[in-house]
Amino acid sequence: CASGDYFVSDRSSITSDVVDMEAYAIAKSCKIFGIEFACYKYISDNADNEAANNWKENCSKGFDLFLNHLQEFRDS
Repeated sequence: CASGDYFVSDRSSITSDVVDMEAYAIAKSCKIFGIEFACYKYISDNADNEAANNWKENCSKGFDLFLNHLQEFRDS
């Protein structure tokens, strides 16, 4: 997992499997301070020239999957 401060639309600029702008910094801070951290992420795009369009189309899919997962967790 790599962190970035910009929306990636060219994969040649990264060497990791996933780029995450938000959770990476939180996870690193938690690791430094010994705080347990869990995060659910949904890959919304392929970091290519269609990334902006894919992100718009896929955000709601990730939201629905997250709600379903929370419901399963609650029910167990």
